[in-house]
Amino acid sequence: MVGASVCAQSQEIWPADTLCYEIDTVECTNREAESYEEALSISDSGDIVVIRGCSAGDFARFLNTTRAIARAILEDCNYIVSDDDSIVLVTGDTIRCSNADTPASNPPRGMGGIIYRHSGDNFGKFLFSNYWQGGMDIALSNSQFAGILICIKQYQMVPLSLTDTLSGGDSLTACTVSFYNTPYERAFGSATVYVDFEQRIVGFSDRYNFDTKIWGTRPTRYEFYVRLVSLFSPPIAAGFEVCY
Repeated sequence: MVGASVCAQSQEIWPADTLCYEIDTVECTNREAESYEEALSISDSGDIVVIRGCSAGDFARFLNTTRAIARAILEDCNYIVSDDDSIVLVTGDTIRCSNADTPASNPPRGMGGIIYRHSGDNFGKFLFSNYWQGGMDIALSNSQFAGILICIKQYQMVPLSLTDTLSGGDSLTACTVSFYNTPYERAFGSATVYVDFEQRIVGFSDRYNFDTKIWGTRPTRYEFYVRLVSLFSPPIAAGFEVCY
């Protein structure tokens, strides 16, 4: 996990109009918003399209994460980021960071293969295959974390609960968010994102398993899916941690 300190008390984790909340001027807020929200957009496929040349700092603000994380994402996508934060993204660029580096996995046999085919995109299938075959913990790549940041922004997700926590001596807020009815609905369900004191998303964790709950806890169709997978899971199947 990467990051530092505490989330705001509002219902939203990442409202764009609070980026300049410490400076009492509307002009600053508007200028910051124009500098990155108008320079970048999210495509239907979940990639980032550059509308106007911008810097790594703009990219970080667009994803609502730290510049260090944004830099790591860009470098994994073969961009060179200079220390002076000069323009690195030019008009027309498409940053394919929505799980683009997740390899196709071998489908299990039998019932596992049937469930596998209904587990979403390559990322969802990768997680399911890992569960079905024994469950090794997974550390998300920078690009996979970017895909989650894009989803959170695109679907304007808000926290269901907030809990103060510590990581490496830094104070964070753990925010539980629901990925149901998003492209990650077969991957995470409800998961935890970690937010620092500037409301930037700096980490992620989830326990991937098929633990049944009382009817009504989850949306009905998801609970049915969980129970079906749990019923047919082989003895070697095991839950695992997914984190960034």
